[in-house]
Amino acid sequence: MQKLTITIFLALFFSNNMWAKDYIAEAVIVRGNITVLELGELQAKKVTKGTRFKKDASILTGKRSFIRVRYLDKSTVSLGPNGKMVINQIGKKGVGLISLIKGKLRSKVIKKNQKIVKEKKSHLLLIKTKTASLGVRGTDFQVIYNKTNNATSLLTYEGEVQMAKNERLKSRPSFKTKKDSDILLEQQKKMEKVLQSKKSVIVRQGQFSGVTPKLKKTSLPVKISPKQFTVLYKNDELKEASDLKEIRPDKLLAQADQNAPLEGVNDIKTGNYAPRSGGFLDLETGLYVAPGKKSQLNKDLGVYEDKNIGNLSLKTGEYIPPKGLKLDAEKGFVPDETLTDPKDIKGREEVIKNLNEDLQTQKDIQIEKVKPKSKIRKNPTATQKERPKNYKLHPNLTPKKGDYLSKTSMAFKNFNEESNVGGLKNYEVNIKGLGLEVDLSYGLTSKIVIGVKSQFLQHMSSDISFGLYSNLSGQGMALNYKSGLEAPVIGLIYKRPRDFFFASFRPKVSNGLGLAIDSSGKIIQEGDIVSKRNQMLLGYKKTWDKLDKFYSFLFQLEYLGQQIKEVDSSSFVHAIDGSKTSFRLGFEAQYDLSQNMALRGELGFQMVGKSNKRTSSNFVSMIDPGPVFDQKVSLYFQKRDNVFGFFLKNMTVVSESEDSSPTYKTKIQTSSIGLEYVKELSFSKGQ
Repeated sequence: MQKLTITIFLALFFSNNMWAKDYIAEAVIVRGNITVLELGELQAKKVTKGTRFKKDASILTGKRSFIRVRYLDKSTVSLGPNGKMVINQIGKKGVGLISLIKGKLRSKVIKKNQKIVKEKKSHLLLIKTKTASLGVRGTDFQVIYNKTNNATSLLTYEGEVQMAKNERLKSRPSFKTKKDSDILLEQQKKMEKVLQSKKSVIVRQGQFSGVTPKLKKTSLPVKISPKQFTVLYKNDELKEASDLKEIRPDKLLAQADQNAPLEGVNDIKTGNYAPRSGGFLDLETGLYVAPGKKSQLNKDLGVYEDKNIGNLSLKTGEYIPPKGLKLDAEKGFVPDETLTDPKDIKGREEVIKNLNEDLQTQKDIQIEKVKPKSKIRKNPTATQKERPKNYKLHPNLTPKKGDYLSKTSMAFKNFNEESNVGGLKNYEVNIKGLGLEVDLSYGLTSKIVIGVKSQFLQHMSSDISFGLYSNLSGQGMALNYKSGLEAPVIGLIYKRPRDFFFASFRPKVSNGLGLAIDSSGKIIQEGDIVSKRNQMLLGYKKTWDKLDKFYSFLFQLEYLGQQIKEVDSSSFVHAIDGSKTSFRLGFEAQYDLSQNMALRGELGFQMVGKSNKRTSSNFVSMIDPGPVFDQKVSLYFQKRDNVFGFFLKNMTVVSESEDSSPTYKTKIQTSSIGLEYVKELSFSKGQ
């Protein structure tokens, strides 16, 4: 019995030790929606308190969510809402490595492993973003990385943190197979090398330092607003205002003296940059809002103070922009309300210009002028409903840089062609089909979009009836057309804020097959339902945004190449529809019924040039098409990032032969009713 007890004890001891080595950290605080994707897993799992994480675990936080992860050495890492990080551990010494993909991170590193601390070239924890590397030896700090502007910001609460801007990769990537441990060690060496370079800085208690793509190197550490520093320090769980009580910091926390000039510096030759001290750190954009030129120096605190740059929340410590403004990650300060008085607009522009002056040093921003609204609503109490940030109902929706936009539509189509000769009916054809169109576009740059689309047409039913002019007068029969896939259309768009230019090309892959019926009413050959001819199109579209409405004007030029419909019979010849050019003017209007529903209508007028035509019975004529009118009405509904649409479309064209007697007159009408689905797709890292 004693031997059995010892055996069970040893088995449990060793199994616990083996299992313990299998994880590197665990969740100690969890709020909201948190998921983790472990290495080798295909499905993310929900995280709860006590969840343990292995190496290379990818942790994602949702809206109003928070997680605190504790490493085996008792160091903690906290991730705020809408964030993503990948946690790792390097080597036997247990050096932590965190890749911050997006969001706000707060960490407290325990200075426990003295062997690592004593090594000047080693850190207990390494943190990497797309633009910066950070090394920690035992401290409390916060890191913010904004994916939109690629800004990395660091605020140290206790101790010291080393920070450096990442260098661009010069060496070619190796395709040799490496162990995960070797890759991590290699990454550690590269980060340590950057951190030990002259371009790195040491950020001490109460100081901020940042990295942006525009800055040559890491900004010199400066003291932020003492009041913001104190409130942020106490909000170590990154809670929102609704979960906190207001703090009146009577005693401000001490801040380390900065080496950079308090008034700031911007040396273009050396790349040394430091904003004016005493500013606010915006936790969402990662930007530092510095006091203006007219700010006053508080000699006791060693910082500048400026009431004109905004305020802060005494609950969370978050930055609050001046009234009527908001801070955008890419554009800097922009208006947050509609102005109508020219005096107010001029004053607002001056405020925005002053606030953006230092931000332009940190990153490239485009200042937008405040434009007055030409009309004021009659009802002064009625307010404009602000469009949500994820608004996808814009009539000119295109993918962002590096993203894809997929548009899929399915429609029931009806084609009707009626031919009259000398006022007498010759024939009437009705064709019904089902079309599936897929359009995929990609944001090559912020202004250029490329795309490809194609359509599959499935024939459903067709019939023909003959009139008095035909020798088959009074007869009718069912027809059968061949279903098929149209050649792909390749498109290019050059877009600007309110207009865009577009071009497309559809190649001709092969000749089509023409329908042939002999004099006795016998069908000799079935025809193709798909058009097989070259198409080139150039166009321009201008859009005006009026509160909850959009108005657009469109102009396009189109060239259609010659279409040959082959007939495999000695009694007939190949039918030819000659090449033609046309121009179209279009007017589009959209009204937002609500924040997630819009009604859109489009009217088009098209003029088509003359073209030669030869039928399979070898009748040749010059066709002079009249004006073409088209209409489309659509209703769109957005649910989250998905857009669903319902549409009705109609087009009518009347043409007649110019050089024949009697006159041949043809009326063609096409109509469709269908559904549409639009979805933005992103395959970039960190999404």
